[in-house]
Amino acid sequence: GDRAAFGASARGGGDRVQYFTSADWQNETGVQVTNAERRYNLRGNFQTQLRPNWQLNVSSGYLSSRLQLPVNDNS
Repeated sequence: GDRAAFGASARGGGDRVQYFTSADWQNETGVQVTNAERRYNLRGNFQTQLRPNWQLNVSSGYLSSRLQLPVNDNS
């Protein structure tokens, strides 16, 4: 089997607003055709200073995973 994985991220902002985003992708296949896994991951963070004593933080994430295993008779 083989495996491939890629990822990227970005961050930035200024004095009042900051952000961070990232994305990952992974694909793995086994020796058998029916043995595989694929995964996606997304993440984002956002922060802002509304007033001197008020800060707003928003974070979110998403994960999608698909696993395929071979059928065997050892149930």
